[in-house]
Formats: sequence, structure tokens, C-alpha cells
Amino acid sequence: MRRHEAQFICVIQPIISDPEGIEDVLQDGYLKAHRGIGEFDNLEASIATWVTKIMRRAAINRVRNTNKKKMLRMGVDDEGKNIEYTSDVPDTLDAAMQREQITLIESARRSLMPKYQDVINVWMTPGMTYEKAGKHFGISFKAYKSLLDRARKSLSILLQENGVLNGHDVA
Repeated sequence: MRRHEAQFICVIQPIISDPEGIEDVLQDGYLKAHRGIGEFDNLEASIATWVTKIMRRAAINRVRNTNKKKMLRMGVDDEGKNIEYTSDVPDTLDAAMQREQITLIESARRSLMPKYQDVINVWMTPGMTYEKAGKHFGISFKAYKSLLDRARKSLSILLQENGVLNGHDVA
């Protein structure tokens, strides 16, 4: 897998910018791949593609966990002394921006052709594979992958037009 590390870094780097974070994500991704090797289905993709997907998810999870970091708050105790405490409550501006972005993404998804909406909805089902989705639509898994790719590209174009994505594709 080390020979594919450059590919993994190319997937992680747009999500995680600091070198230490990239290394942490690589380690986390390798561990998750090792632990989940029994779930690998070589009919769906090559092992490098499968691990790349794991690396991308690990990077996204790191960002999510970082964004949930504890916020430092100031207060006064019963005796009038200043105290500091932490809270898991996210910054309200960040939360509002995230809600707005989700609303824009959902709006763009709903404006897709019904066929593309269905393709994306089925893919978002927990535990879904290309093979299962293809069977659901009565087509081969390769035909489903192609259809999903076209749906993602259409969604990316809509999101870029609405300013939600800045030159990035929907993964």
C-alpha cells in the first residue's frame, strides 16, 4: 500500500492541510483498512480504490472531530471569581453556516433529474454496494457506477453554480 501513498495524500490534502494531520489520517486509514479487510469486495473496486475511499473518510472524520472541539467559555463562580470551562456546543456562526450549506446541497439534489435523485438516494442507504444498487435498478454494477458518476457530476455542477463548491467535485 505504500506505493499508493502519493494517491492517498492527493485525496487527503484538500481536506487536511497540515503535514502532521495528513500523517495521522494516513495512519488511521491504514489501521481501518487493515481492520476492515474482510469487508473488501474485489468485484466493486481495486484494493487501492477501496483504501483511497477509507482515507478520504478518515480525513473527513478528522475534520468533523476537530470541528466538535470543546469551546473555551468564561464565567463567574458563586463567589465572583473568574472561571474557565469547556462546552461541546459548536460555535453558533459555524453551525448556522453548516445548516445553510446543507440546505443548499439538499436544494441542488432535489433539482436533479428524478433518475439521478433516485440513484443518489439508493447510494446513501447504509451498507449499499454497487452490486446491490445495480440489482435494485435491474442493471449491472458497472452501469450503476456510471449512472452514479453522472449524477455526482450533475450535482457538482449545480453546487458550483450556487457557490457551494469551489472547483471541487462531489465525491
